[in-house]
Amino acid sequence: MQELFYPQSIAIIGASRHKAKIGSVILHNILKSNYKGDLFLVNPSTRTIEGIPVHSGINTLPQGINLAIVIIPASFVLDAVTELGKKGVKYVVVISAGFKESGKEGIAREKALAKIANTYGIHIVGPNCLGIINNDAHKYAYNGSFGLSCKQSGAVSLISQSGALISAFIDKANNASMGFNKIISLGNKLGINEVDCLRYLENDPKTQVISLYLEGIAQPKEFIQAIHSSRKPIIILKAGKSQKARKTIQSHTGSLAGDAVITDTLLHEAGAIVVNSFDELFDTMRLLSSFQTVSRHGLAIITNAGGMGVLSVDAAENHTINLASIESKALVQLHKILPASANCNNPIDILGDADDMRYRETLQVIIKEKSVGAVMIIITPQIMTPLAAIGRVIQDIAQRNPHKPIIVVPVGGVAVKELSDTLGTIPYFESPERAIHTISLLYKWNHQSRNAKLWDAPTTYVKKSSVQQIESALRDDKSQNMATASWTTVNLIARELSLELPKTLLIEKKTDIKKIDSYLTYPLVIKNVDPNILHRTDAGLVKVGIHSIQEVESFYRKHIKGTVIVQEQAHKGIEVFVGVKRDIQLGPVLLIGFGGIYAEVINDIAFASMPITKPYILKALKKTKTYKILSGARGIKYDINWLIDTIFQLNLLIYSVPMIEELDVNPIIVYPEGGCILDLKVKI
Repeated sequence: MQELFYPQSIAIIGASRHKAKIGSVILHNILKSNYKGDLFLVNPSTRTIEGIPVHSGINTLPQGINLAIVIIPASFVLDAVTELGKKGVKYVVVISAGFKESGKEGIAREKALAKIANTYGIHIVGPNCLGIINNDAHKYAYNGSFGLSCKQSGAVSLISQSGALISAFIDKANNASMGFNKIISLGNKLGINEVDCLRYLENDPKTQVISLYLEGIAQPKEFIQAIHSSRKPIIILKAGKSQKARKTIQSHTGSLAGDAVITDTLLHEAGAIVVNSFDELFDTMRLLSSFQTVSRHGLAIITNAGGMGVLSVDAAENHTINLASIESKALVQLHKILPASANCNNPIDILGDADDMRYRETLQVIIKEKSVGAVMIIITPQIMTPLAAIGRVIQDIAQRNPHKPIIVVPVGGVAVKELSDTLGTIPYFESPERAIHTISLLYKWNHQSRNAKLWDAPTTYVKKSSVQQIESALRDDKSQNMATASWTTVNLIARELSLELPKTLLIEKKTDIKKIDSYLTYPLVIKNVDPNILHRTDAGLVKVGIHSIQEVESFYRKHIKGTVIVQEQAHKGIEVFVGVKRDIQLGPVLLIGFGGIYAEVINDIAFASMPITKPYILKALKKTKTYKILSGARGIKYDINWLIDTIFQLNLLIYSVPMIEELDVNPIIVYPEGGCILDLKVKI
């Protein structure tokens, strides 16, 4: 993709002399970016634009131009790209809209464009995109977009599926003295997608941080793997968390969005920094544009407002950030330079009348502390506060101590702009909460390990004969239009994978009821295991506390057309929910948490990628409140190892039998020793 970002020659198809048109905006952006390569313009209606000769058609262009930017009505794009292909152009940015985002006609047009690109070996960016910006200080760098220009270059490169968000980010970055290095507007992602861009930027020496705004993921596994193998911070904002948002995305770019929680889980495991809003993405880009590393040591807070210090402590606890302990030697120094009423412990309150000298002396002590990994400085605008002078002090000390992150919180509005304007590239935030949340992401990225075995094949397997039996039974069930596997198939799965079920008797005819007294021990549970009803308790298909044959006979008469089983009622234990869901984009994912009939209400669920190892099952389980109960919160410890072994077997089942769409195991009863599965639904 080097020719895309550093082309020695560019052709603009649809260049215009009319300043309000996109063809004019892109031309002027390229000229303003001091691009030193060869520039060719195509427009049949004019001979020169800005003193540059204009070709009447693509057919008069020379062979082998590196990059073409197409800005013409969608109905003419196919012919234009075909001609470019004949001219040997290998990279084409299609700005034009009117493709799959616009309905049936657009979908057909995009498919035709893909065929043309494949025929000529053209790499398409877009269609329906803002363009490409390379803000590097290089003679072949250029702004080939109709967005704003970046005032300065920087360490962050941005990949975005939304062109409008790019313009907004550039405007905010310009205001905050932050720069971007490269910006890629993906649009509909017909050709080049986020995976291609990630791989390129990972090896780009000018890019230190990669950020993405996505509405859908084109190649989910490849995308996760690219993140997993990257050693650069990757910040991701993925839209489509609500059902309405997913529908909006489909009309916006024609993308499919997977389950948000599942996507976030896998991105976290791969090592990405996942954010949840426009502001959060910008805050994180701003911080990481200046600092990509932070030591394990805690955060020191310097403030001229006690209340802000208290709010900061609350925020730090909420985000599990440790506050640095100030060593005794430093405390002695602080007591010497600060008023008697100041608080020298962290958070350090230097009082409302603090001037620039007090900030300087305090910061000079704290920045040298080995126990301090990062410093947050809060300034509220009192009448006597010399805001600009304080800003210059912070910038001076930050420049002389680049190894330690310093972030600033100018709290206020118009008054504190005087301070923020003097900070240069030092990251600043509007509130302590935003600052601490953002720096917590930096701490986590530096010190929380990614899942080293993400998507590794298991080293243990289900026997081939067992897999064949299970697949055959599931195909039979599916041929009968069952929503979930039949009881016979569930029983087969349990037997072949050594899953513990309660002792069970299948009642196929009335005379089978007579076997109960000799085979089972009361109390009993009786169920109609209808494969097409998911919530059987709600439907009245489950009855517990059975103590007599007569109760069984009464239930059987009501459900004689169903599949009736009688089981020994499980003893009281801890109920756990285990589920498996195949995401439309990211494959199977494990769900684990609080079980029973209130599982959906309590919603104590953790997620993890699959296939999964036993240590990672434990790691996922520890994210739930259920784990605290299992590990002895009320004085009784339950058999967590048995639970992990059971979940691991379910993991092998999903890996070995891909025709299973979902598993719903609710509940699993865990005892101090062992346990059993009370209900196992297998969706096919």
